[in-house]
Formats: sequence, C-alpha cells, structure tokens
Amino acid sequence: MRREEKKLETDRISKNNLLRGTAFYKGKVVAEEEKTGFTNKGQLVALLVKRLPKDIPTGAIVQFVIENMDKGGKWMYEHQKGKGFY
Repeated sequence: MRREEKKLETDRISKNNLLRGTAFYKGKVVAEEEKTGFTNKGQLVALLVKRLPKDIPTGAIVQFVIENMDKGGKWMYEHQKGKGFY
C-alpha cells in the first residue's frame, strides 16, 4: 500500500514544480520547454503543440515526454496530428 501512495504522490503536479516537456517526431526533438507554472500535463502538451513545425504532415504521430524535474515523475503521450491536435 505504501508504494501505491508514493506513486500517487509523484503523479501530482503543483504550479511550483519545474516541468520539462519534449516533443519527438520520427525520433528527433522538434519542440522543448522547461518551466514552472503548469497545473496539469495537458497545459504543457498544448504549449508544445503550438511550437511544432508546420511541415509535420496530417496523420503523423508525435510523442510527448513530460518530466517533473522536482519529483522525478515521467510520462509519455502519443498524439496524431489531425486527431489529437491540429
């Protein structure tokens, strides 16, 4: 039970936590951001989407890696252009 409680603790994000977000397309870094002030992971993903190059084709899969630099949590998401973002 303790391990589960600890895991849930690291999944929480505070606006004071330093987060690093990286977007990958075909294994190459196409956007990156590291700062505080986000209250959820979706806000950081939305910021990275705005910074993606315009030449990524519709239907392409982009990987987003979010790291909590203060607590050590790491999450990976995949979104398809045209469905997950435009």
